[in-house]
Amino acid sequence: MLAGIVFYTARDNERAIPLMEAAREALPNAEPVREYLAAAYMTKGDRLRGTQEAAKLLKLFPDTNLTYYSYLYDYWREDDRQYHLTSLRSAGIPEWPFGFEGKAADRVAGADLRNLVTDKTWIGKHRNGTDFIQHFDKTGNTAYRSANTNITGVVEIQDDRLCETFGGSFLDRMVCGYVYRNTTKQNPAAQYIHVTPQALKFFSLAPA
Repeated sequence: MLAGIVFYTARDNERAIPLMEAAREALPNAEPVREYLAAAYMTKGDRLRGTQEAAKLLKLFPDTNLTYYSYLYDYWREDDRQYHLTSLRSAGIPEWPFGFEGKAADRVAGADLRNLVTDKTWIGKHRNGTDFIQHFDKTGNTAYRSANTNITGVVEIQDDRLCETFGGSFLDRMVCGYVYRNTTKQNPAAQYIHVTPQALKFFSLAPA
């Protein structure tokens, strides 16, 4: 697999693909195998196999998304990173988890967004059904809790994006996403949707 990735990033898919296919036989449920094969097939011009691999990747890992990969590979040379992301996009990998596409008219921005994360508590569910609660204080600190997680971090707003850093999570990267008013048919009781590279959450504000 690693040898295949090396040849792939060197733009040598004739040598990369057979190695990745061998890895797929040994590790059919491994995320990187499906990810890199989908991209390699697309760059070779084999659109059918590329989209098939992408579909299998999304079936195994439905939260797969390009925004996550853009953070995951932020240490790559920029031309290599864009080469990979463009290939995955062509194969059908969505921008956000679970293929979420928010409407610009529903996006919460400016003072409204700041008001949602200043001395407020969110209560809701992840897309997979996991309950969560998250509190934001007045100074940019946040605490998040679910059945399996209890972590604290810091938040800030950048260009109408809500950006969060949780120590020890995702290599301490600051990860940004958007908040939308929930006009979808999913979890209709929830007032808002928060999408990040790592999650899709539906929430409402706790009573003051």
